[in-house]
This record gives sequence, structure tokens and C-alpha cells, in this order.
Amino acid sequence: MKYHRCPPFTFSNVSPTEPTEFMVFFCHADFEFRYTLAIYNNDVVSESLYKKNIGAKRSATLFERDINGITLGSSLNKKSVNTDVSSKIPFISFLSINYDFEIIEIATEWFFRCTFADYDDPVRNTSLMMVPGLKEDTIKIMSEIDIPISDIEITLRSDEVHGEKTVDKVHFIRDIDGDKYKLNIFEESGGTFKLFGLLPHVLIALKGGMLMVVDEMDAGLHPKLLRHIVKLFKNPKINKHNAQVVFTSHDITTMKSDLFRRDEIWFASKDDSGASEIYSLYEIRNQDGSHVKADAPFYKQYIVVA
Repeated sequence: MKYHRCPPFTFSNVSPTEPTEFMVFFCHADFEFRYTLAIYNNDVVSESLYKKNIGAKRSATLFERDINGITLGSSLNKKSVNTDVSSKIPFISFLSINYDFEIIEIATEWFFRCTFADYDDPVRNTSLMMVPGLKEDTIKIMSEIDIPISDIEITLRSDEVHGEKTVDKVHFIRDIDGDKYKLNIFEESGGTFKLFGLLPHVLIALKGGMLMVVDEMDAGLHPKLLRHIVKLFKNPKINKHNAQVVFTSHDITTMKSDLFRRDEIWFASKDDSGASEIYSLYEIRNQDGSHVKADAPFYKQYIVVA
């Protein structure tokens, strides 16, 4: 588990002197975890990990860390764990690398099962098609959304420097009136190009029960394609392993009650200083103090308010 330097908020005199803080709640196996991490000048200044059984009320401390040192919870305190750890490495990573603790492995596995999809260069990611069954599933889904492709042809070339094979060309094969036509991926429409770059990440997330994070997932995609992808995650027959997708989007037409719950829709709003605050649709109240109705036309109301 690695972390990268986090530039402070530019429009503030205070931010450069304060750590960047993260907190994540997640469920994995039979446990619910809460992990926090604060970084300042590439040093970990605080960190903690708590767990509890799903459905339980009380949580147990696995470890807590601040500038004064690391305090172990009762389950780790009995294991003679070294707490003299460099501030350059998260303690959760140190434990995972150096010890064989089942509960730590369960927690860190969740992080490794997260995928951050960057689909601006589909050809670069075509190696994902080598995963068994992935190419067939990609063809099937593309056909379902009216992009009839009978095959995907991938041409490899040898990398003389590293001695590995890399993707050289990608062609879509289409059967039209009994004839086969081959079209280079770069000759396809922008939407098809983007979709081809995104689908492998989607399918891997669905197969592995992973969390997929995508910035501007609607970029270059028709709203119907975006809706179809979201529905893959909402369909329990397809999403058998409880995969999740978190994405940003400027497409408000997808913001409908038949696709999302109110707590699944979040807005980002900038204040006068340029700082962004996020809040869910469920937090918004009507003038009488009531919540927005669960079956309300969200996107139409958004247009009126905006």
C-alpha cells in the first residue's frame, strides 16, 4: 500500500501547515473497518485501524498512531509487534509486509481490490483482454448495447528492451450481410473507443467484487451507455460479488430514482474561497423540512434549482 504526495489546497494560508487527512469505512469478509491516515510533508503523522463484526455495535482497536508513537490494540499487543516504524510508511503496510496476521491481511486485501480506471488509452489497457473470458464478455456487452462486434483482433509486438510482448494494434471485426469487416480501434467513434477502454475495468471489478473508481465516467459516452454500465453493478444476477462503482459525472439525465437511491447521489459545491464541499441528496431538505421524496424526478428538480 503506497501513498503519494498530497499538494495542499492552494487558496488558503492554513492548508500548507496542516496534514492531509483521509478516512475510509469499508466492509470485507465478515468485518467492517475504519481506517484513517494523515500525511504531512510525506510523513505519516497519524493513522488508525478499527474493526468490528458486521452488525455489531462496538468496534475494537487494532492500532492507533500519532507523533508520539504507535499504540496496539489487545489483539496485536500480544504478538510482540515492532512499533519502531519509519514515518515514511503506513503502519498497516508494515504489518502486512512483515507479519502474518489474518485480520490485517483481510483489511489490506480490500485496498488491493480497488481499481482506478483510466480509460483514455484503451490500447494501452488491452492487455487486460488476456484475462480468460474477458474478451468474450466485452463482445457480449458491446453487442447488447447495439455495437455488433463478432470478434476483437489483438496484434502483439515484441518489446526488445524488456523482452515482453505489448499490444500493437486492435481491430474490431464486424459481420455485415455475410461479409466480415475489420476496423482499427482508432477508426471507431469516440464513444466506442471510450467504452472499449472502460469495459475491461468494469468486468474485472464485477468478477472480483472490487471497488472501481472512475473520474468523469460519462466523458465521451452516450447517456444510455452510462446508464447501462451502472445497471451492470445494480443487477444482482450480474454483480454476484457485491462490486461497487464510484464515479464523477456531469450527466444529470442519469440522476433518476429508478437507478440511484438518494444517498447514492452526491453533489460537489464550491464556496467563495474555491474549496469544494460534498453532500448527498438525502441531506437536502424541502422548505417544510422533509426529505426529497425517494421517487422524485431528481434530475428535473436539479435543473430547476440550478
